Amino acid sequence: MTRIYGRDRNKNYVRFFVRWACYLSVAFMLGGCFGFGNVSRKNSVIMYSNLSVVQDVKPLSEKKITVRIDDVNIPMFLDRKEVVVEDNFGQGQRMKILEEHNWIEALGTVFARVLRGDLSAYLPNALVVSADMFVDNADLRVSVFVDRFVGSIGGQTAIDAKVVVRDRDGKIVAQDNFQYSVGSGEDFDGYIMALNECVSKLAEKVAKIIYPLHK
Repeated sequence: MTRIYGRDRNKNYVRFFVRWACYLSVAFMLGGCFGFGNVSRKNSVIMYSNLSVVQDVKPLSEKKITVRIDDVNIPMFLDRKEVVVEDNFGQGQRMKILEEHNWIEALGTVFARVLRGDLSAYLPNALVVSADMFVDNADLRVSVFVDRFVGSIGGQTAIDAKVVVRDRDGKIVAQDNFQYSVGSGEDFDGYIMALNECVSKLAEKVAKIIYPLHK
């Protein structure tokens, strides 16, 4: 029987570990070549969605007025790049993030821009601006606080919001709550259309609040 002492034993240990390190390196290289572990992410395609401004609506007022949309507050769990849906058909207890469906911008930015465009459609002679346009002499200033703006594919989509209108001095001259729901359709495109309709109906509500205020 052969015994290994001192340096000879250490050399054998080194050879053993080097051999296994080579085996592991080859295994990882082969795994990378065949794409193990990353197939779903590598092959996934992200779809980008947008809301659109309402078309062909009946104007509610022809008054020339300047309206500034100061704030559009969206819940943090919705104001993100990914599209969010309810996962339990309109009960609002569980949400699902659709990682492969993104908004072209954060939802709050998209919502505010489309609300501004929709309000311009209902008030065609009004100048509707956002707060970052630095229009200090707006006749009326609008803030929107959204509590709900979500739904389920194949179920219902709803919006729940509060509208506050101030005059140019900052005094509150009107405020009201707004609720609206609509069927979402049976697919993702139908869901986006339902969200679009919710913004349009909110803009109509804001227009109805505004036009009696400015004489």
